[in-house]
Amino acid sequence: MLVAIFSASLIGLIGLLVLLVQSSRERSRGTPKSRPIARKAKAVQGDASPSVAEAPAPAAGRRRSIRNLVPAVEGADAAPEMALQPTISPVLKQAAGQAIVFRQDFPTDPTSASPQPQGLGWFGGLPSASAGFVWPRGHTHGRPLHFLVQIDLAEVAPAGRLELLPDHGLLWLFVDLTEGLQGDFAVIWHTGEVGAGAGDVALPPDLAPAFGAAAATAWPWVLPGATGTPVLPCWRFRPIVIDLPATDPAQIVPIWPETDAVGPALLAAQGQPVPFDPISARDFPALQPPWSGFPRDWLSVQIVTAQLVQEADRAARIPSPSLWPGLSENERLLAIARARDEAIEWHDHAARNAAFDPLDSGVRAVFNQWFAEQDELARLVGPRAFEAAIETGLHAFPGSAADVPSPILARIAARHALATCADGRIIADRPDRMLSAPSGIAGEAPPLAQSHLLLIELVGNRALGHHFDGRIVQFWISPTDLAARRFERAVMTCLDPWRPHDEG
Repeated sequence: MLVAIFSASLIGLIGLLVLLVQSSRERSRGTPKSRPIARKAKAVQGDASPSVAEAPAPAAGRRRSIRNLVPAVEGADAAPEMALQPTISPVLKQAAGQAIVFRQDFPTDPTSASPQPQGLGWFGGLPSASAGFVWPRGHTHGRPLHFLVQIDLAEVAPAGRLELLPDHGLLWLFVDLTEGLQGDFAVIWHTGEVGAGAGDVALPPDLAPAFGAAAATAWPWVLPGATGTPVLPCWRFRPIVIDLPATDPAQIVPIWPETDAVGPALLAAQGQPVPFDPISARDFPALQPPWSGFPRDWLSVQIVTAQLVQEADRAARIPSPSLWPGLSENERLLAIARARDEAIEWHDHAARNAAFDPLDSGVRAVFNQWFAEQDELARLVGPRAFEAAIETGLHAFPGSAADVPSPILARIAARHALATCADGRIIADRPDRMLSAPSGIAGEAPPLAQSHLLLIELVGNRALGHHFDGRIVQFWISPTDLAARRFERAVMTCLDPWRPHDEG
């Protein structure tokens, strides 16, 4: 009896062991499930992989073969790593290999017998449109926008259009500059009647002065606390297509190259060589201007005195032993205050006269003598005030270039050139441009560069009146919208070199 019971127990135990072994083998074979893997691939890739999501369900009563599922599992495991690598369309790659830059028509030689014909492209000023033009307003506050740039698309060479940019019409950019760079903007493609010049459209009566409380840093003739003008300086330009060097293959989304790489192309696009010899303090021996005809008008007097007031304010805040070094600190501060008060008197007197009325030679001599008596304040102010005064006259009245000596114009021209050359070295700032590689931060492209074309990029430039608080303004458009002429769907972003990508 005991033997029978023992035999039955042993058989049961052996059976149980066999079942445990079989179960362990089944678990070790790890039969996977397809549905969770498909969800993971879809989350990473954007759509499910057919080899996983569309794997056929096993027939009822039949065991699913792992052999058919292993490739799908391995492919799904690899999908997340592959999806992390961004890709861009061929047209975006093509745009990264070129740039449409804007070569300014700066009057380096006003006496030239064969001046180039002027086109319809310019920064600032007013748009060239017919009388029926409706000035755009921002969506946020409903106030009129400030005019930034007009591009004559007919002047863009076919090679630079990427087979997407229209070959006719004017492209206008407007932004809200009421208190610096705001978020509202408008991109308009104008194909209607075109006016004859840069002042054919009347300003809206409620268009606010640009840059608001910061006007004194933007407009050279404005005293601290005063306001400026709603119209930016008008500088004509021509769109020039250049080829960019090949990008790093590891750079999936290309960005604007360094000066060493793109400098030769910018220098060639500039054409006529422009010397790099900026106006400096050495040009003011005995604190007299480098041109005996300066200041030529009352606005120039406003510019010099406004700059001197700003410098006096800085000197009063920050002790500087080089200013009247023989005086005590109290005497130095009194001298700075006296110079500031006298500068304001000159500024107010100049403002009561027509801005561009020429100065009498006697008045000019008296003013220059007073300026020379302002010691190091005058030396600090002289170069930038001189450049700003010459530039202001040129953009307001281009014909006034004939009154300025050619050597002076040639030296100021470097502020408006795509590139200059000095001692065998190319000097070039990042240019304003369109349909090209965008600027980036720390070697990384803006997020929109993966799906949108850089329609236009504008860099801060004091000579142009583009005061963007150190930021770079970028306008983007998708290839599809550009082909369909849907410019109203463009996007504006502001790139701050000191912070991560910031969309406006």
